[in-house]
Amino acid sequence: MNMEEKLELKETLELMKEFEERNNININLIICSDGSFGIDEFWEGDTLFEGSIKEIHIFLKHTKYKLADNGSCYDPVQVSERVYFQKEQPENPVEWIKGLNASGYAGCLRNGNIVDRREFQEAIPVQKNSMFGVVDPK
Repeated sequence: MNMEEKLELKETLELMKEFEERNNININLIICSDGSFGIDEFWEGDTLFEGSIKEIHIFLKHTKYKLADNGSCYDPVQVSERVYFQKEQPENPVEWIKGLNASGYAGCLRNGNIVDRREFQEAIPVQKNSMFGVVDPK
């Protein structure tokens, strides 16, 4: 394992700890031989997310689950904040853009493309605009 891989693994473990604390849930990191990764719920073994290490990092940083009044995570889990990835654009991109605008992570690249700022850090945040359902940027 080279130094870059060690640092990436360390970042992943730190993100997992933050995710567990924020969502009051225990998780496992699954590393597959094909280079893909997954996040499973620890006790039930339910798959919460699968993807590349970059996608896992975005999922761990930005996903928030609903918590019960006693602070525990619902079973099955319920997403309170949706992560909208670029690759999730439906055939009708209007639905995706509405969701991205409502998330607070909508951004605009220099070429005019609307993107998710969690995946494109160079994007300029789209400012709040109630007419188009854009909330304050996060």
